[in-house]
Amino acid sequence: MINPSWAKWIQRAVLKNFTLQLPGYTVLAESDNVDKNDKSEWFEVRLDINYEHLNRNSYKAAVDVNILVMAAKKPNIYNAKLLTGAAAAAFGDISVLDDSGNQKFCLNLIGKIEDTYYGEVENQANMEQATVEGTLEAYILE
Repeated sequence: MINPSWAKWIQRAVLKNFTLQLPGYTVLAESDNVDKNDKSEWFEVRLDINYEHLNRNSYKAAVDVNILVMAAKKPNIYNAKLLTGAAAAAFGDISVLDDSGNQKFCLNLIGKIEDTYYGEVENQANMEQATVEGTLEAYILE
């Protein structure tokens, strides 16, 4: 049976990983209720989790990670690419811990990391938007 806490543990682990890997930047969850107009640049982490039941007590979790990158056009025209590169470099294996701090399973990067540039944001002058996407996978014994 799928543990109802898996999604929470996964989100917490992924957010912690990107927060640690992107020091000095604001890293938000998709549902964070923060006034983004107060931020000059930020990363917003969005997750889609798919579970596959493999056998009696074994599951596979595929976690699609989409990182929205909001970048100021200054200090230079390459800033958005520098930030998407930093987000791509932050992908890697992530330990998932339960509420007591015990490791439950590990998310491993599979496949490719995609960087998509969208350009200037219409309602925010001097801001550019991009996404970085990758998939993490875990095999879970419950």
